[in-house]
This record gives sequence, structure tokens and C-alpha cells, in this order.
Amino acid sequence: NTVFWTMAASANDNITVSGVDFYIDGLLSTTRTSPPYSTPVSAGDLSIGSHKLEVLAYDAAGNSRLSAPVNISIAPPDTTAPIISGVAASNITNAAATIAWTTNEASDSQVEYGLTTAYGNSTALNAAMVTAHSAGLSGLAAGTLHHYRVKSRDAASNLAASVDYTFTTSAALN
Repeated sequence: NTVFWTMAASANDNITVSGVDFYIDGLLSTTRTSPPYSTPVSAGDLSIGSHKLEVLAYDAAGNSRLSAPVNISIAPPDTTAPIISGVAASNITNAAATIAWTTNEASDSQVEYGLTTAYGNSTALNAAMVTAHSAGLSGLAAGTLHHYRVKSRDAASNLAASVDYTFTTSAALN
């Protein structure tokens, strides 16, 4: 994340900011001498929890002003994979099927499928971050048991894969 600082000026101000110092928990973090006045702040830079951010702005004559403190919070990283539920096959024909499932958080969508639990085929990865997922399978063998499992990865790259499921395509049309 990046913290940006904007100076609120009145119509009577004629002061030009020549630099900004960012202080996090009372320690100098970053000095910026040209706009945009910003500083990167991330969980990797700070410990998890609440921290105090203050900004010292100064002009070319050495006049300075310290901002009021702002509390920022660093959350722990997301290490939990999405929870997959409601996996189901529908619209089963002699050569196609639709696989649908839900996740408890926005994540991408992909289905692995085949005639055994080794699968061997997969749908193209759908990178749309959603909680309601659906993928179409085509080119399936008629009258055959097919194995499949669904996979979803959240924005933090935590991957979830379902258990194995099966469906049988309808017999070939004469």
C-alpha cells in the first residue's frame, strides 16, 4: 500500500512545500522533496497491528509544520485458501456438462477432468474473481463415467482444490 499526503491550503496561503518527511511510530520513514508526496507502507515494512503516521512538511525557508497523527493498521497476510462448496454437475449430455460451485471469497475458476482421477484435462483458467463459479466441459465421451475436481485461487494466491466428483454422460444418439 502507498500512503499519499495532501496539503490543505487556504486561499491566503502562498507557501510552497519543498519537502515532506514521513514518520512512522516516531521514526523517520521517508523524505520526499517533490510531488507526489507519498511513502510506501506494507505489512513487510511494519509489524502487524496499529501504527502512528505523521507528516512533517517544510518550505525552502525552513518553516515546518507537523500533521496530526493518523493511525494505520497492518493486517496479517491472507494464508487461508477459499472454501469450496456446492460442487455439482448439470446440463449433462452425451458430450458435454456444466460444472458449478461456490467459494466463500472471490477467487478464480478451473476444472480438471478426465476418465480417471489422474484427470489429464483442464478448462482454461477463468481469472475473474467471483464467488459463484461455472465451467463448461465439452468433447466428452458418450455413455462414460467422468471424474472431475474444481480449483479456485484467491487474490493472495491461496489455492483450494475439491475432492473428486463423478458424472456419467448420456449414451450416444443413434
